[in-house]
Amino acid sequence: SRVLQSENASPRVSGMFYKATVQAVLLFGSETWSLSTTTMDRLEGFHIRAAWRMALVNKPRKDPTSGTWTYPPSEDALEEVGLHAIADYVQVRRQTIANFILNHPIFNFCVDGERKKRGTCPHHFWWEQPMDLDAASAIAIAVAANDESDGSDIE
Repeated sequence: SRVLQSENASPRVSGMFYKATVQAVLLFGSETWSLSTTTMDRLEGFHIRAAWRMALVNKPRKDPTSGTWTYPPSEDALEEVGLHAIADYVQVRRQTIANFILNHPIFNFCVDGERKKRGTCPHHFWWEQPMDLDAASAIAIAVAANDESDGSDIE
């Protein structure tokens, strides 16, 4: 962000750069992660700290007399740099994979498969994560109907 600040990039441009580089690496593979509340809070904290660093108006400020810090609402900082909550991005990624796996045999294989007991820790699997399979099914049907109405058959 210092390079972008030295080039006088706007907070929105900095936010787009963050999404394209940092967030892409940060959330790589998150479609299949089993995220606890603690882990999601840590990701969200990193995301908001990054937004505060990129913001011009909604930045944390230190009072020179008392030495205390004042933090603006995180929603304001996210809005200024053009970002949403990290949970929204994870949900979009999960929905993307739901659209893909819905019509592939691996989904039914995983859901119907037998769970192996390993120790005492409860395991959460990617297919148990929240995803809207009804929406994925509707999208697949709409795409198929659109392909048929185009008359463009791919062989």
